Amino acid sequence: MLLDILIPTFNRVSPLEKNINLLIEYISRLGLQDEVAIIISDNYSSDNTIDKVSELKSRTDINISLLKQTENVGLEKNAAYILSKSKSKFVMYLGDDDFLQFEYFKKVISTIKNGSVSCIIPSFLAKTVDDKIIGQRSLGESKLFHKGFDAVNNLTLLGHQLSGVTFLREGTLEHYLKNGDLRNIYLFMSFVGFNCLRGDALLLTEYPVDVTVGEKKDWNYGDDGLFNEKIKNVPLIYNSGLNRLKLERKFYISNIYSIFSIYGTTRDRFKAIYLASVSKNLSSKFKIYLPLFIFIFGMNKVLRSIFKKIGAE
Repeated sequence: MLLDILIPTFNRVSPLEKNINLLIEYISRLGLQDEVAIIISDNYSSDNTIDKVSELKSRTDINISLLKQTENVGLEKNAAYILSKSKSKFVMYLGDDDFLQFEYFKKVISTIKNGSVSCIIPSFLAKTVDDKIIGQRSLGESKLFHKGFDAVNNLTLLGHQLSGVTFLREGTLEHYLKNGDLRNIYLFMSFVGFNCLRGDALLLTEYPVDVTVGEKKDWNYGDDGLFNEKIKNVPLIYNSGLNRLKLERKFYISNIYSIFSIYGTTRDRFKAIYLASVSKNLSSKFKIYLPLFIFIFGMNKVLRSIFKKIGAE
């Protein structure tokens, strides 16, 4: 099998049904019934997901597998479990309420058939359930990154949005599971980083994935913006050395910006920054460097603000 499309799901039967029907159409249009399969792992939904997927399976010649959790095991364990059941050369994760464009799917297939990359990351449009666009990421010309640190540094964080991310299956889950203390709900970042180190990666931006926002999630951001979860992926990619410090800096800067969008009060923002700064998953070397980095980062922001104000006068 060339590609398995992996859909972890929980209590979203309506968008899931739409998604499956779209994928059936795409696979059929390209005549890929023998090369592409869909695997769905239901995380103990209380709606009629099981019945609906069973019905859809009975009405198509597309290979659809349905896995059933006997309890809600959480996002991370369900995502890892569904990957463990795949046997294909490549896998693609897809959120149950996120939707691929046909041209993106077609381009992914031609790219992985060519065998030139180990990982593909899409752009996306963030949309409300009534199809209103409220955000976007990485629109524009696609870019190929050669394997190595530059690819890891530029693409790993993009793995936080799972939908459309495609990578070589063999060895990926085993690498992620090698240290159980580092398991985290942003495991897709580890998948991207690992595959950026063993092959070229394509940032495929012409055909953005529609990502649904505003729906209730099966997790929350806590007090630290989930930085303690995200940063666990760094030692999974680089256990030590200068590249680890550089990647930690990338994650830390990104977290500062996300904190200001997640939390509305100064108190909550400073609390989140403090908790990120003392995270047990940051390396001791980075923590030594951190006060100087925060000072330089803060001064840079102040100076930019001053010069911007002067330029406006």
